[in-house]
Amino acid sequence: MRVTYTPFLHAKEGEFAAMAATPANQRELLLPLFELPPVTDKTRALVAYRHAPQPVAAYLQDKAGEVAKAFAGRPVMVDTNHWTETDTAETGELAVTYAIQALRDRGHPVVPVVGLLRFDESEEYRLALQGIAFDGEPTWALRLDASDMEDAADPDHFIERVDGVLQGLGVMPKHMGVLMDFEDVSGQPADDIVATAERVLQLLGPNGFQFFSLIGCSMPATINLAVKKHNSEGTVTRKEMLAWRRLRAAYPQLPLAFGDYGVRGPRSSDAPNPYTNGKIRYTIENQYFIVRGKPRKADDEQMHMLAAKVAASAHYLGPDFSHGDRQLHLRAVRTMVGKRVLKLIRPGGTTSWIEFDTSHHLAWLHRELVAAEHAIHAMPVDVAIPSA
Repeated sequence: MRVTYTPFLHAKEGEFAAMAATPANQRELLLPLFELPPVTDKTRALVAYRHAPQPVAAYLQDKAGEVAKAFAGRPVMVDTNHWTETDTAETGELAVTYAIQALRDRGHPVVPVVGLLRFDESEEYRLALQGIAFDGEPTWALRLDASDMEDAADPDHFIERVDGVLQGLGVMPKHMGVLMDFEDVSGQPADDIVATAERVLQLLGPNGFQFFSLIGCSMPATINLAVKKHNSEGTVTRKEMLAWRRLRAAYPQLPLAFGDYGVRGPRSSDAPNPYTNGKIRYTIENQYFIVRGKPRKADDEQMHMLAAKVAASAHYLGPDFSHGDRQLHLRAVRTMVGKRVLKLIRPGGTTSWIEFDTSHHLAWLHRELVAAEHAIHAMPVDVAIPSA
């Protein structure tokens, strides 16, 4: 399977809807990672789980079903990076392995993710991953966080840790991908990302790992850090893209894919907030174009005005570019033709705009990465997908 893009997405309604609306030709080049949110008291209080005899297991089954529906038939990665290493379902199974098996039970191909630090520190985590049974040779993905990659400054120690995972799982490098997860890089220069990733690539590149991916997010956790004033606009440089372009050109012999966190970062909050600003995050060449409104109530009228501002900008690519662009256009003009009369279009709430922004982002990244790969002529990124 040819891969250009490994987006790390919140496993939430908006991202699922955007993925489901992504055309087949774009989906074919994606290997997404869905980050499963942990179970909270609020989750347990939902109607679906408050009387469930096994609420965590039921929740993980539901999330597996949503992933399978949103990305039907296509391979995925799932992870529980925001859970503890020992969080389990009521069955006693580790949350991440339970989710993996729930997907495989649905016939969905999965690339299991192993966190280097979690594998080092938790025997329960190691044993659970070692217990995953596959027919034939599976493909795994080793997830390195920022502290793991800093360890590459001590090559012997770093290689020892990586070898510990390979030996612990009984996996050869050719059956393992490497996810270089820089997470929030909003305050980090692109030069630093490149320098850190280079150390990892120089140490692991010659060992025949199946693929690499560089992942980061330049979108700050809150909109006021991106655009200072209400009712204004600005741009945020996507430093993860600048770093990937440089590394892809410098190491054309390595299978290096690109990854990011979509339009909202790994530290963004899903907690209800009446003071959340209206905003549209519109991905453009090497940047995000952001229009910021003011603190909003759900479904308020300012989103029509913000949509009109994006649609009138030089950045807008038209309603046919993506599902998200179509929905933005409808909010900008406020109406659409129904069967007999004009139909007023509601402005949309937070979840809807995550869907629209993510949809445009996925379509833009497809175009951007296909063009970049064509220009660079580097080694293609091919991932062997295990059977379900």
